[in-house]
Amino acid sequence: MADAKPNSGRPDRDKINIEEDYEVQYWSEKFGISVEELTAAVKEVGPTASDVQRELKTHSHNWASEKEPRGANNQT
Repeated sequence: MADAKPNSGRPDRDKINIEEDYEVQYWSEKFGISVEELTAAVKEVGPTASDVQRELKTHSHNWASEKEPRGANNQT
């Protein structure tokens, strides 16, 4: 049983588990994006946090970095 790894209770800080609400909340706040955007990015590039971050930076025109702050009104 050398392959069995005990559950140390320590979360994997390199992976985004979109099945866990607390992780989705944490990562969406960390990246400054919505839950929907985080989910889409993870589906696009996989759960590795660095890959998701790279995707968000590379394709910033598609993500929250160019969105207005919530509640902003674009009318002049």
